[in-house]
Amino acid sequence: MNAVGEVQSLNLQAGEGEPHSGGLDASLLRRLYVAQFLTRWGARMWEFSVGLYMIRIWPDSLLLAAIYGVVESSSVAVFGPMVGTLVHRLTYLQARNLPTSSFPDSRFSR
Repeated sequence: MNAVGEVQSLNLQAGEGEPHSGGLDASLLRRLYVAQFLTRWGARMWEFSVGLYMIRIWPDSLLLAAIYGVVESSSVAVFGPMVGTLVHRLTYLQARNLPTSSFPDSRFSR
């Protein structure tokens, strides 16, 4: 489901009735696309820079970067389905608060 469908389904779940006949507000849609772009850009830059840091730590070999890649990919393959099942069972608000609910400081809780 794309971002437009998710926002429309959230509006319907929140009891706001049918979506507007003209679709979503253009500024909201623009913000969604910009937010998605910046999020993915940041994630890709982090993934790229981690490899560079590993090479900087151990410049004579790519073994450390390769081990990191194998561990990261394996953890996604092993824990991805478990996390997906957990998120699927929770409501939207519970899933949204899940990453911050483990912090003892209340300012991170919503």
